[in-house]
Amino acid sequence: MAIYNCPKCRRFGMAWDGRAKILMCYYKNCSHGIRIENQREVPSIEVIRAAIDADKSGKSVGKSVRSVMKSDKQWDDPECDSTDWAHPAWWRGSLHGLHGAIRLVENIVTGKETGVGAMYEDADKLRQMVLGLKRKANSLVDERDGLVRERDGLVRERNELGRNHVQQTASIRDERDNLKRGRDELEWKYAAMCDARVDWIKRSKTLQDERDNLKRSLERSSTERDGLVRERDSLRCAVERQRELNETRWSSD
Repeated sequence: MAIYNCPKCRRFGMAWDGRAKILMCYYKNCSHGIRIENQREVPSIEVIRAAIDADKSGKSVGKSVRSVMKSDKQWDDPECDSTDWAHPAWWRGSLHGLHGAIRLVENIVTGKETGVGAMYEDADKLRQMVLGLKRKANSLVDERDGLVRERDGLVRERNELGRNHVQQTASIRDERDNLKRGRDELEWKYAAMCDARVDWIKRSKTLQDERDNLKRSLERSSTERDGLVRERDSLRCAVERQRELNETRWSSD
């Protein structure tokens, strides 16, 4: 679109408006307009420049766009609808239609409008579209509530499993501690028996008879020790198995 120098404000803001059929300046504080008579198509550059030159020389008195449109017999021109120089009634009707659409949407949202009743085609399309969106939104809200309830149930189940795990872990820890204490007692007994054996060996040098008795006692002690060792080994194996089970449980949790 070609831009020309406005003869009123001396700025490059004048151009041909194909809907209003007028040569106008688009600066709001100017709005100078020049009507080219008998011109319904886009005029040539020569015609536009001639009209601007005539306006500069005073042969054609330019007016503001509003005054040009109001002085024209075609003031209520449908071609000017949706432009800055549309008839005021067009703007009032457009605003009234917008308010009606807003009221329709508000009534659907608040539940006053249920989709029953006759309505012209465009408004009914809007009503059905908004009703569909409302139904979809309600279904999404219901789905969200179901997911929230399911999540709460899973959270409760997780907390219950956590409490059970803590209790099981505490019981396993207590059992492990008991096994450790039993092992320590066995080790202490074994150490005491070893010390006693040393004493018996020392005493056997001086008492031959007691040595025989002590030897038999030592054999019995050795048998008991072997049993204790086997018991200790079995306890160690049990502790190792229990520790592996605990590690497996802890790693799975």
